[in-house]
Amino acid sequence: FNAAGGIAVQVLLAVAALALGGAGVIYGVSEWKIRRSYDAPLTPLQPHASVDTAEGERMARILGCWDGCHGRTGEGGHWEIRGIARSVAPTLTPVLQGYDDAHLVRLIRYGVKRDGTSAVGMPSYTFWPLGDDDLANVIAHLRRQAGHEPMPRERHVTWQGRLALLTGRWQVSSQQVDRSRPRFGDQPQRTPLDRGRYLASITCTECHGTD
Repeated sequence: FNAAGGIAVQVLLAVAALALGGAGVIYGVSEWKIRRSYDAPLTPLQPHASVDTAEGERMARILGCWDGCHGRTGEGGHWEIRGIARSVAPTLTPVLQGYDDAHLVRLIRYGVKRDGTSAVGMPSYTFWPLGDDDLANVIAHLRRQAGHEPMPRERHVTWQGRLALLTGRWQVSSQQVDRSRPRFGDQPQRTPLDRGRYLASITCTECHGTD
């Protein structure tokens, strides 16, 4: 009986060690993907016309900077992927203060933050096709707004979410951007079809997929 009990204890210890090792791998790889640096160019905006802040406000609502993830007027908000992750979508005032236009464009289009790490949960794959004119208008509009007190930051990734990061079923924002997709916003928009395709590419794709 003692020998059998000893074997059982050894088996339980081995199983526990494997479980702890597996958890360590899941946590370590997922955290590496969240904290590692991602390459993306810093490209100055080259709008074709003077900025239009009224159009910038309209586009900010279409894109969800306002009346979306970041709250009604950029004061901050919350997003959640059930069972995967939840986080605060930050107050836009301190973000705008800490970013020049080129770094802000890189964050929006590529999902890469100022320190080179990736945003998590930001749908940059949807914003990738944004044209320089619309981006310039949106940024100009947001920079003109009254400041908000920063909402406390929070991010929680579940074990299911970490496993999804490990296997690639879920990705950080930068990894979700398909840089081979056309940037419809910088292409001629001579017809209603051209304009509609562009608007669909920067809005509908968030829920319905890039195609």
